[in-house]
Amino acid sequence: MLTAIDQVANQNHLQMIKAAIPYLDTRRQRMVSVCVKLLELENVLSFYRQTEKSSVEACSLNQGSGGAMDILNDIRNYCDKGEQDLIDQCISMLNTLELYSALSQQADSL
Repeated sequence: MLTAIDQVANQNHLQMIKAAIPYLDTRRQRMVSVCVKLLELENVLSFYRQTEKSSVEACSLNQGSGGAMDILNDIRNYCDKGEQDLIDQCISMLNTLELYSALSQQADSL
């Protein structure tokens, strides 16, 4: 799964070149790997140079959100099992704090 910035960086079929790298000899692997990373950097710089308003945003940011919960859920996709469990605990704590806050506001309004 590619992140939004990886999708920008990996234009021009760079993923296919990356898939072929293990089949090259060590010297060529090193050379092609460095070339791919330079092309990725060039793609990212070009993306941000196109216009000052270019940016990589989460879909939920368009909906006015983008809080800690959204960030944790996106990061969770790239974690191993132990890290996912830790993030799940953080999400659970955030949900509990939101519930407490909502209940507290409701009690204050009574």
